[in-house]
Amino acid sequence: MSILEQTPRVEIWTPERQNFRAVTEGTSLMAWATDVDGHCFYMSPEWHRFTGTDPGAGLGFNWLLAIHPDDVVNVRQAFSPPTIPNKPMASPTV
Repeated sequence: MSILEQTPRVEIWTPERQNFRAVTEGTSLMAWATDVDGHCFYMSPEWHRFTGTDPGAGLGFNWLLAIHPDDVVNVRQAFSPPTIPNKPMASPTV
């Protein structure tokens, strides 16, 4: 099964997440949020206005569909959790 075919997760909107959503929806801030595995659970209205995508598009791992095919593997690896416990993820070099 590809990462794009995984079943959707049920996200819990904690008070912190609710505050984040309220701030991003009340401004022109282009924002998104993922869990530690890179699973996107939120994209702000401004994100959709800027990208021209429909609300809900890009959730889960469907955000990878917006990445150039040559870059998908590297981007996905950058969003993967570290394989060694207690070792921080490295930022990609541009």
